Amino acid sequence: MATNTLYYIFAILIVTTLLVSSMLLTSLDLSRACLFQQDQQTSTEALSLLNNLLQNPGSPIDWGTKSIMPTGFGLKEPYAEQMAPSPFTPMRLMKTTEIVVYNNSEYRNLTSESMNLFMKEDEYVLYDKAADLLAIDDTYGFRVIMTPILNITVFQVESNPLKIGISLLSLSGTVYGAELIATLYYLKTGSPYPSISEPIILSTVSNISGGAEIEFSTINANDTLYFVLVRANLGGIMGVGYYINAPSGQSPLIPLITGYDEGVISLVHRKNLTSSFSIDGDLYYNLTFITQLRATEFRTINIENSFGIVKPNEPKIITVGVGSPGVLLISSKTPSEEYGLTIMPWGIVPLSLSMDYGADPINKKTVVKKSMNVVISGLSYQAEVALWRLDVEG
Repeated sequence: MATNTLYYIFAILIVTTLLVSSMLLTSLDLSRACLFQQDQQTSTEALSLLNNLLQNPGSPIDWGTKSIMPTGFGLKEPYAEQMAPSPFTPMRLMKTTEIVVYNNSEYRNLTSESMNLFMKEDEYVLYDKAADLLAIDDTYGFRVIMTPILNITVFQVESNPLKIGISLLSLSGTVYGAELIATLYYLKTGSPYPSISEPIILSTVSNISGGAEIEFSTINANDTLYFVLVRANLGGIMGVGYYINAPSGQSPLIPLITGYDEGVISLVHRKNLTSSFSIDGDLYYNLTFITQLRATEFRTINIENSFGIVKPNEPKIITVGVGSPGVLLISSKTPSEEYGLTIMPWGIVPLSLSMDYGADPINKKTVVKKSMNVVISGLSYQAEVALWRLDVEG
């Protein structure tokens, strides 16, 4: 009798164990299926978000070139027929590298040590604002990145005569056989104003390792400041690189975008922005604006107040307009005849700037990325969106 009871108990334990195991496996399968469904939904949402950003300029459609906050968020160039992002909208979304205060307003520098692009801090579109306009702020986090497909590094190899080196990389590796056109502008000393030379244009082709060298036989880089713009064409894939032998941190003049809507720039004496700057006297300047015509075609145009004097507390106001992307070259001379050269891009494409905007998916289990090749004012970029659920931790 006792033996039968033990058999019954043993059988019940086995059946119970099997039932519990089956329930656990079923629960695990359901959990996996739920996570898979969520991942699939996130993937679909990521692609939809990327398409929406590239096909929609936002509202109003010209918010990327105005000092107003958007009521709809998008990156498309207004009136463009294809999915072509605006060259100007990213300027309102780029990360800050430096902040200065001028006339009680904060200005953020969006670029590296080799150039200046100072915009008012209140023109930056906060991430929370964009997420709210996209109606995903309660469910998803996102990040959008614009990266040039061709990464062109330009550097000085020799100074006299000037020889530059060029290195090309694409998102998939080295670039062989790309057509390269180098356009050099150098500073000309003068009295009382400095000036920028007429361009010197030379061309070559990248070698099997993606490199090239170009010699400017009449230029001694030990005696002058210069800026060189290198344009690349690889079977219709366009890119731009540059080099300047004058760090922007040494320039006595700083350009601040004080009127974004009209392309108004104030040339400010560095003494008014940095107390450590030791020069108090008048600064003579001369400007050259290189505007972009097509993918890799540029020309020099005249602008109002292209030369003059900047005194401490007396900035000079210039207007470059908002029609076409370009590069502003600013040459300067101090009372002791020390010369400076700095550059300011107008739009992201003239110097192939990147944009990285959004949140950071720290500790998120699944981050879905979708990308697409696009053309911004003729230059080739990759647009990438990363999307993740806010309620799923890693």
